[in-house]
Amino acid sequence: MEYFFDRNLRTEELDSLVESVGWEVRGSKLWKELLTHFSEGIVYLKDQGKLIGLIRGFPIGEEGFLLGDLVVHRDYQKKGLGTSLLNYLQEQYKGRIFFLEAQPETVSFYEKNGFQKICDLVLGRVPMKLDY
Repeated sequence: MEYFFDRNLRTEELDSLVESVGWEVRGSKLWKELLTHFSEGIVYLKDQGKLIGLIRGFPIGEEGFLLGDLVVHRDYQKKGLGTSLLNYLQEQYKGRIFFLEAQPETVSFYEKNGFQKICDLVLGRVPMKLDY
């Protein structure tokens, strides 16, 4: 497995990754927008050329970082890859406060990785943060 820190991804492989976990396929126009404007911080993982994991987000001001997506291909889940991707990104933006809006079913994953709830459910998501 190999980690990458660039935006050289094909929309087809991105859609295949999110489709493997039941997310809605976003299509090339939306992926281009997300990767161009909302993915200054991006780390992805490939296994023998196949995209198997991705984390992306962007800095907010001097001290914050908003986490956008964290997804690991269904066949590779429960192997520590999500945590590994999160750790890589946190190392890149060390010292920043990480924010995210977690799906209720992913809250325990983020709590295991040091995130704390900011408040209860808001519009179907749970606002969370990680302080350093």
